[in-house]
Amino acid sequence: INCPEEVSLSLHMCLFQYTFDLFFTKFMSHFLTDYLYFLVEKFNNFFNSCKIFNSTHVLGRILLCHLTGLLIKKCCKVLGIRILNTI
Repeated sequence: INCPEEVSLSLHMCLFQYTFDLFFTKFMSHFLTDYLYFLVEKFNNFFNSCKIFNSTHVLGRILLCHLTGLLIKKCCKVLGIRILNTI
């Protein structure tokens, strides 16, 4: 983990289990939608600020992109939002 945006995204991803548990105990969707909104915002900042390819940290950054995608899919599935795989 090298740049501030990468740190911010990684730390936000660590909050997933807490947010998920809070969502299911309180039955309020805004906990999960807020988490998802900020996850996408932090990923966008990371993607625009940090080189993914042509970097010495290419594998870690690809993994971070993959994990972000998995979290987005999981949140959307729980919220009942269908995701398009291709356009």
